[in-house]
Amino acid sequence: MKTIGFIGAGNVCWHLVKIFSEKGFDCQIFSRNPEKTKKNFADLSTSFTIFSIDDRALKNCDIVFITAGDSQIESIAKQNLSGYTGIVVHSSGATSMNVLSQFSQYAVVYPFQTFNMGMPLSATEFPVFIEANSEATRNTLQEWLEQIFTTVKHLDSESRKKLHISGVMANNFVNALFNAANQLVKEIDLPKETIKPLVQETMTKYFTDASAWSHQTGPAKRRDYNTIGDHVNFLRVEQPSLEEIYSTLTRFILNNTEASND
Repeated sequence: MKTIGFIGAGNVCWHLVKIFSEKGFDCQIFSRNPEKTKKNFADLSTSFTIFSIDDRALKNCDIVFITAGDSQIESIAKQNLSGYTGIVVHSSGATSMNVLSQFSQYAVVYPFQTFNMGMPLSATEFPVFIEANSEATRNTLQEWLEQIFTTVKHLDSESRKKLHISGVMANNFVNALFNAANQLVKEIDLPKETIKPLVQETMTKYFTDASAWSHQTGPAKRRDYNTIGDHVNFLRVEQPSLEEIYSTLTRFILNNTEASND
């Protein structure tokens, strides 16, 4: 692999271009709005080229990553890659590999990490999961990606869906809960750093035991229904949107733990 094409100039593209270009690969971004993409990628110091999405240079790429939203993958494959003979991959955790079945070589390359455009990663080592339509394509991708990433493993579409759901829970939902907690802290004029030691301790405990349930604490774990009721009543009045979340997560803890006096 020498020349890598990207269709879809969002968060995933920004980071993959950074990673691959730093390893010396020729990265080419094909965009419906090249000027907008140029502005969005202006703070990326590595070398890459931006083309219009219908530029002929796309046909010369050794591999093309579709890094657009899940709902756009299939239409991009049909509309913009007709006649392409190289390897076509998408990077989605939730979309089947078979949406690319019109190509002779196709695969999924799923980086299991959260990406935000313009924000370099603090955790630069993360696993990459691949699925390919043939053993030959899989071996080609495996050998190539192992030069770049520490962990490259095979995962089929059904298993990748479960992994993606785990990522939504561990990252997307947790981040949303961080924001909810921060809002409550902000209302009593405390900085969000107030919860940082609590979060750090929780994460440390999570990775030191096979079961996170063994470290569960709080009113639901100790069956403190008076406190639970007080919290629910408060949220119902002050933060109605959080009351249902609080109640749902409380039931989840009650159903998965035994009572304790923490």
